[in-house]
Amino acid sequence: DATHYFAHGVITLFVGGIYNNQALLMSEINTLGESEDEVKLYKTLVKYIKKQCNKKLGGVSYSDQVVEIGKTMRLVYNTISSPIEYDIYIK
Repeated sequence: DATHYFAHGVITLFVGGIYNNQALLMSEINTLGESEDEVKLYKTLVKYIKKQCNKKLGGVSYSDQVVEIGKTMRLVYNTISSPIEYDIYIK
């Protein structure tokens, strides 16, 4: 969990990954402000993520590797303790 503070806002980056060989926790990036530096960094990060994760389902960007992982593991959007009904399902 990394948070970068700007003069007029915050960018948060929650880094996901494989949990206990049973679930893939999604990463998340957010911005809480509108300062020029913050918006520029946020847009740069989002652009990089979209290059790496060229598929999209709703507001979730993902890669081909996630499709494969999803065949054997839960794709968890929130936390590992979230109900299975909240998981992401890719057809």
